Amino acid sequence: MFSKQRVGFIVLCSVAAMCQASFGVSLPSVFSDHMIFQRNLPVPVWGSGTPGEKITVEFAGQTKTTVVDSSNHWKIMLDPMPASSKPRKLDVSGSDSDVSFSDVLVGEVWLCSGQSNMEFFLGKSDTAEDVATADYPQIRLYDTPRLPLREPGDDIVGHWEVCSPSSVKTFSGVAYYFGRKIHQDLDVPVGLLLSAYGGSRIEGWIPPCGYAQVPALADLYQTSLKMPVFSGDDKNDRQIPSALYNGMLHAHVSFGIRGALWYQGEANRREGNVYADRLRALIKGWRSLWGYDFPFYMVQIAPFECAGENAHLLPALWDAQQEAVQTVSNTGWVVISDCANLKNIHPRNKKVPGTRLALLAEAKTYGMDVVYSGPVSQTLEKADGELKVQFSFADGLTTRDGKAPDWFEIAGEDRVFRPADAVIRGEWVILSSSKVPEPVAVRFAWHKLAVPNLTNETGIPAAPFRAGEFSKIMPAAENERNEASVPLTFVLITGAGNSPDANGLGSVAYDYEIGVYELTEGQWNEACAATDGVLPGGTENGELFPVALISWTEVAKYCNWLTTGDLNRGVYTISGGTVSGVMDHQEAAEKFGTAYAIPTEDEWYKAAYYSVSEGTYSAYANGSNAQAECTKGIGENYLKKGALWSAGEGLREQNGTYDMGGNLAEFTETLAENGERITRDAYFGWGTEPSSSAASDKAENYVNSAYGFRIVKIVKP
Repeated sequence: MFSKQRVGFIVLCSVAAMCQASFGVSLPSVFSDHMIFQRNLPVPVWGSGTPGEKITVEFAGQTKTTVVDSSNHWKIMLDPMPASSKPRKLDVSGSDSDVSFSDVLVGEVWLCSGQSNMEFFLGKSDTAEDVATADYPQIRLYDTPRLPLREPGDDIVGHWEVCSPSSVKTFSGVAYYFGRKIHQDLDVPVGLLLSAYGGSRIEGWIPPCGYAQVPALADLYQTSLKMPVFSGDDKNDRQIPSALYNGMLHAHVSFGIRGALWYQGEANRREGNVYADRLRALIKGWRSLWGYDFPFYMVQIAPFECAGENAHLLPALWDAQQEAVQTVSNTGWVVISDCANLKNIHPRNKKVPGTRLALLAEAKTYGMDVVYSGPVSQTLEKADGELKVQFSFADGLTTRDGKAPDWFEIAGEDRVFRPADAVIRGEWVILSSSKVPEPVAVRFAWHKLAVPNLTNETGIPAAPFRAGEFSKIMPAAENERNEASVPLTFVLITGAGNSPDANGLGSVAYDYEIGVYELTEGQWNEACAATDGVLPGGTENGELFPVALISWTEVAKYCNWLTTGDLNRGVYTISGGTVSGVMDHQEAAEKFGTAYAIPTEDEWYKAAYYSVSEGTYSAYANGSNAQAECTKGIGENYLKKGALWSAGEGLREQNGTYDMGGNLAEFTETLAENGERITRDAYFGWGTEPSSSAASDKAENYVNSAYGFRIVKIVKP
């Protein structure tokens, strides 16, 4: 995202830096003409030189000296200074050389980081006309080149620029609008140190010392210390833990900043259940390296379609963002649902998030009397078939369109959320529904497309939330389900101790039950809700359709939840998000009474191809050695439909199951020789029913719209 002119400048800077290092004293390129020092804090200045060499630093009437250490490094601290728009020189001299930087100001400096929405150019935003008037000589811009590295880089080739129409056109729109408002309202120079990379996950930005402070991320900590060999493709390498910290932040560490702005999460949007830990690691790591608990403010990832993704995945990410704000001091976030582009992950309105970040900083960092937030839920009360939600930031509580508040849902003990009638009374919203006579829980704007109308006098929208009594993980009864979903129904497979077939498959020493249908979206969404959003993912074809785009590991957690109510304890021992142990199914039934699991290949194979009544195997799940013809079709196999169908719509098979001969390929628990999980292959795109020989293997974290699951149930005799 650099212009040719910038690339040329980078090459020149590289040559200059090499020459500088060859002849004596040098500083990282974050020190350049037009930079801004952070006001009212000690100002670090550092660089390299010859061991034992005396270094003198002069700026704004201060003179500081030090000596280069044995590792060729030196560092001094200038005393805190008030803001100054007067251009000054920074002079650094050594024994044989000196360096000078001109047009240096003192003001407020903010680190601006994240992925594409932070990187998004002002010139491409829907307020691109502001480029022409962006002549602010006291705002300075630094755009860090995009580069992942395996080792921490000592320098970053870049430079500070004066904010002008030519320089800001390809600079972050969010950072610009933040800096412009801070500059105008505080009347001080502002430096914007941008380090953002489109498409990047949070893991690449977290330094090893951040991972080390969050025990749940121990595996990522080890990866950050012992990185795999890079592929040479930056789009892949940037996702490796700490790779972007190494290449785009390490060399900036210590440069004086007031705080950090963070606009990221699009690439982690399916992982709200783990994102809060990663945010904590990021914030703790950066603050440890800079040496103080600077403010850290982030932006809500705006609602958008996320085609094919579960409607509650994005809200789980919002929940994680708010959790980090509630558990880590000196943090905050801004809600931007009102400027969403529901068809695009990149809202073109960058003025709203930048301005709201500035309001947040003005209130929390600079102590200004400004309202920086829309309504935020505070208290939930129950009374006479109603729920009452009290809000803070509720002055002028209203709706932007004059209609009743929307996107409120309430639920009773059945955990089925239904749209609520909402009425504003002062700082409260009163909720009710004729379909929920005894509500116990509420959720607001809990959908990927939610653009709610509730606001306060500022026009800033209310933050999404959920509250209620059943938000904790609870065991699920088999038939506990959404109204439209298929019950979790099983069929008994008897004939314990049967012999295997000619392929050596299908022998099971015990009776067990297997799901009549593939696991459906309705059943999965139910678990997502009951587990407080910890179980993410899934397709969105409809409650009756089999669920896909979920991993083997997530379904192992689901089975644990059915067995014990604990995602990490059951047939599968799970720690740090990975499966570390699998119990024998009979032993699990002995221990838990009833155990739920992903079927072994033998359990799956027997249920599909073994006739319990005849004691023989067939080539197809229909009980025949010839391909099936669908009972609903006219003499043709149902797979010829060429598209996914709902549970129970296809052919009933010989042991009472549906779709073991088609619809989705299904995972089993059994390990292949390569350490991946064996799958039984049959999906809607084949057009013909697969035989018993159709199998392959996939990794535990593999997700695909053609792969799903069914569950087995083993009961203690």
